[in-house]
Amino acid sequence: MTSLDYAYAKDLSVESIREAAERWYKLARHNCDTGDELRQFAMRKIGPDVFDGGTATAARARAQQLAGRFDDAAEEAELISRTLHNACDDLDVCALELRSVVDAAENCGYLVGADGSVRFNTAAYAEAAIPPEVHDGAQSWARQIEAILDRMREIDEGTDRTLRTLIEEGTRSQFDADRVSSALFDHVLSGNATTDEVYQWWTSLPQDMRDEILRDDPDMVAWLDGIPSVDRHTANMRVLQEHVLNNPNDVDAAALLSDMANSDNLLLGFRPAEYETRTIGHGGGLIGTTEANIRVSDWQVIVATGDPDQADNVATFVPGTDSDRQWGSVDEGTKLQIERAKNLADEAQLYAPDQSTVAVMWLAYDAPNGVLAQAPDPQRARDGAADLNRFIDGMGSVNQGDNVRQTVLGHSYGSLTVAYGDQSGGATSADAIVVAGSPGFNDAVDSARDFNVGAENFYYLEAEGDMVPSTPVHGSNPGSPLFPGGTELTTSTSGHSEYYQRRTDDIMAMAAVIVGDVGAEHIENDHNAGRAYPDLGPRVP
Repeated sequence: MTSLDYAYAKDLSVESIREAAERWYKLARHNCDTGDELRQFAMRKIGPDVFDGGTATAARARAQQLAGRFDDAAEEAELISRTLHNACDDLDVCALELRSVVDAAENCGYLVGADGSVRFNTAAYAEAAIPPEVHDGAQSWARQIEAILDRMREIDEGTDRTLRTLIEEGTRSQFDADRVSSALFDHVLSGNATTDEVYQWWTSLPQDMRDEILRDDPDMVAWLDGIPSVDRHTANMRVLQEHVLNNPNDVDAAALLSDMANSDNLLLGFRPAEYETRTIGHGGGLIGTTEANIRVSDWQVIVATGDPDQADNVATFVPGTDSDRQWGSVDEGTKLQIERAKNLADEAQLYAPDQSTVAVMWLAYDAPNGVLAQAPDPQRARDGAADLNRFIDGMGSVNQGDNVRQTVLGHSYGSLTVAYGDQSGGATSADAIVVAGSPGFNDAVDSARDFNVGAENFYYLEAEGDMVPSTPVHGSNPGSPLFPGGTELTTSTSGHSEYYQRRTDDIMAMAAVIVGDVGAEHIENDHNAGRAYPDLGPRVP
């Protein structure tokens, strides 16, 4: 790289730097493969089952040592490659912005000189007659150009410092073995670490290293349960911002980004929808075939109404059918689910103002699309169960307050995911479960007693006119005589979608559960909580 002035920046091409980054990446892969080959050689040719004794032991140790050196070189080369790629990406963005500013200035009648200076095209005025605002406009355009050049210089200098540090200090990678246990790091990335171990690893890192990961490799920790929520928010916002920048036609992601920027919410998870280009048509007739982008997976989003790590009460809300398709253009879109979580948190805060309550909208599973098309299949709930369980455990690992209370709430199909989550991997950190408009729990549980939170901590709501609980698609609903042991909460709404409206009996009863203060006024009187009902068959709607 060279010094950056306007003459250089206006025609900037980073292709040669990007080529260098690719060469460093290939070198990293080569060193990694060589290390693996050495380890395989040590096991195949001089392994303990082939050759034993002191000489063999020493030879194996030497092979492992050399393999480790190749691993170190691979990590350093990969970091150099990533540093160069990041610089190219950032400079490309600045160069595009610079061209846009210059074009806009010229369209307004200004001339941009070879040195970046700006003056008005005086052909339309006598020199003495040029209005003051024209001079002011030239200065404004010049300041915008200089600000972009300053950012490009900062990128250039920052990249130079990083590369010099690698060369001068011989740093293995940003995860230097002298600063963090590589064994624990490998264990975390393997996916086998507990959320407590993830939290232990993350908090053992120096702050500058955490900042570097969040800036340069946010995907690494964006979905890592056990990471503090504020850091997880930083990582996911970086992922979301880059996605919106690179995918300007994704209006849903742009709407989410705008909502996050204008609220105090934390983004604890974001995966964009995925598309594949497929050939449509059979090739005959007038239409023939055409290429189309087909949506193959919906997005996944986790949003908290505040910092759950600092809360006395945490309510994790799991939405149901159609909640992950779009932002707000369908009846059960993601925007509505965030609003429902906000209503839960606000109502609980009113109920117990001396306690802090945060709600989390957890949409990190593939919710079904269509009541008839996909909702009858329980597999989506089963697939999301372990992730829900681990997420709740992760919040428990980070929020280590002695009295933090965790409640998990599921609406409609989301209640099935909650049930499977409760049964996934044994007991979770949850203290209570609340389901609303549940279609049943399939083979997850047969009664309230089967929940790990205990029958006394299982609550359900069934509003008048809600037909979903009476549809035996997923077995007996929690209000059925065939599903004994739960406590029914009072409702004042009707239908399937109004449970989370503010100042209703429904949401006030749920708020009481969230803060752990359920009274007789919150319990439906026409059901006996905890009673073992006789086998009378499904309830008739």
